[in-house]
Amino acid sequence: MNQLNEELADHSPTHLAASDDQLAGKVRLVLAQGRHAPVALKHYRAGRVGSDEVAQYVSYDLTGNTDSAERLTFIVEQVVAQLEMEEATTW
Repeated sequence: MNQLNEELADHSPTHLAASDDQLAGKVRLVLAQGRHAPVALKHYRAGRVGSDEVAQYVSYDLTGNTDSAERLTFIVEQVVAQLEMEEATTW
């Protein structure tokens, strides 16, 4: 968890310059262990917010601002769909 906090505190734009696979991995990690994104994911799953709002919190956790939220929306949707499929297969 300390490593994640250090990565998130870095605020470097390289987080969003990564390939889509690398970025999806970072999104997945932030959705699980970030400061704000896990709460947004819970609200999304409950139907209270949309994927665009989850992307805003993912962007904030990754970079300290929401400037990249629009680019992240599609990746967030893909990662959330993948998580839901994985959870469905474990039941």
